[in-house]
Amino acid sequence: MGGRFLACVLIMVTVSLSGCSVLSTHKDKDQVEGTLTVLYYNETLFAEDYGKRLKAEFPELEVKVVPTEDLMTQGSGYIPSILERIDKEKPDLFGLWSPLFDELANSNKLYDLDLLEGVGDVAQSFDSEFMAWIRGKAAGKLYGLPPAFQSMVLYYNKDIFDRYRVEYPRDRMSWEDVMQLANQIYSRSDPKSPVYGYAHYGDELYPLIETIGQTVSLNAVDARGKNVTIDSESWRKVFELVLNAYQTGGIYRPPERQDGNTASDSVSSHPFIQGKAAMAFGGSYLIPMLEQSWNSPSEQQLAKNWAVVTAPVDPRNPNRTFFASPSTLFAIRADTPNQSLAAAVLKYIVSENAIRSKSLTRDSMPIREDLLRDNDNRHLSSFYELTPADPPVRNAPDRFYATMSSLAEDAIQQVLQNKMSLDEALDRLQKNAQEQLDLANAQDR
Repeated sequence: MGGRFLACVLIMVTVSLSGCSVLSTHKDKDQVEGTLTVLYYNETLFAEDYGKRLKAEFPELEVKVVPTEDLMTQGSGYIPSILERIDKEKPDLFGLWSPLFDELANSNKLYDLDLLEGVGDVAQSFDSEFMAWIRGKAAGKLYGLPPAFQSMVLYYNKDIFDRYRVEYPRDRMSWEDVMQLANQIYSRSDPKSPVYGYAHYGDELYPLIETIGQTVSLNAVDARGKNVTIDSESWRKVFELVLNAYQTGGIYRPPERQDGNTASDSVSSHPFIQGKAAMAFGGSYLIPMLEQSWNSPSEQQLAKNWAVVTAPVDPRNPNRTFFASPSTLFAIRADTPNQSLAAAVLKYIVSENAIRSKSLTRDSMPIREDLLRDNDNRHLSSFYELTPADPPVRNAPDRFYATMSSLAEDAIQQVLQNKMSLDEALDRLQKNAQEQLDLANAQDR
């Protein structure tokens, strides 16, 4: 489950265990002792995510954190750097995100967790779609377990849909379906105090266009990373869909400031949360924001009666999403001498108690749907409905994509200001982007 969606921090946990007594389970806390050297994004984040709970569960376990924050600034070059650190530190337990997990799993550096006593039973209680995706990355073997995952869904305000007598969104809609609903909402609202159909975060439209393109497996650059493909009929349809919805009021328009620019909404003043828009695409991070908004004094019609459906899908693959992924995949080094202790720590991290505690933060969803809290019947099961898949690979240098976004946004503004037709704007975008791609590739040689 994937696009986006959604901004996340890439993290990697590496645990080096020494001076410890070996055991087959973690039931006897007194036997879990020694020093864990944890390679993580930073010490504070590890303490918040797992360190404090591990200390409470295993009082004799000492944890030392080696930050990896310095490795995350290297763009696409961070994985080789992390692999070098893994070779140097000889970790026993890893906490991985998908690309690094793929690298280690395919190089036989991870231990098959099916061989550990009790782990298979734990895995059977996890979301079956995610487990199939994880096993599919390693020829059916179980090399990692995620206690939680991040996923994007479509939020909607039931009160707004009821007010204007528009049919509720449903699971597995296409983006065309979403924009049709969005246009219906706006067209039935009061022009003096309009309610928009769909709200995306920020002022720019290209991120939404990119998200829709990703949903239907479009890539701005070809598989060789040599040619820009934005001036195609498929991309043109996506641009046209978004621009039409924006121009007709289906997509939220930020208010203008006195200087003539649009005002960027802060996360806390998201137009969906404020009740200014009927739908929004987002992850579970929106849930605490929606809950907290009702604790703040305001005269605005905040979105209280909300629910969710699945992320919009490609009609050709209606059960697949690119907008979901494990928060962290925990895995054990294949040749670790501390396999039993590594297994004890892993089993605790993916245990019911640990997952239940972590899920209270709402920054991710528990991998076990039976631990999901949905007391208000928000239809949160939609987070689990689709099968995760790896999104289209970005084949160009990282620096190109920032330039591409700027060029695309300029092209969009040319169309909105009636200075160019869409065909003219895409033709110019194609040429300018190709020049920048050629330059970026030349710099990487």
